[in-house]
Amino acid sequence: MRPESALNALMTRESAIEIFGSNLAYEIRALFCGPIGPNLRDQYAHGLNSDAVSVSPETVYCW
Repeated sequence: MRPESALNALMTRESAIEIFGSNLAYEIRALFCGPIGPNLRDQYAHGLNSDAVSVSPETVYCW
């Protein structure tokens, strides 16, 4: 069995940067993974978003 890796840990790996490029890897971290952006993954995973967040510029940009 393999241990789970957090999205932030995955997106900082050299292989992720090779696959996505440094700019897109940074954007993914910024949007979904923590204090440098809206942290959308945690917000949605834990049900912390209001209806207004569903149509926010950050959420629309992700889609």
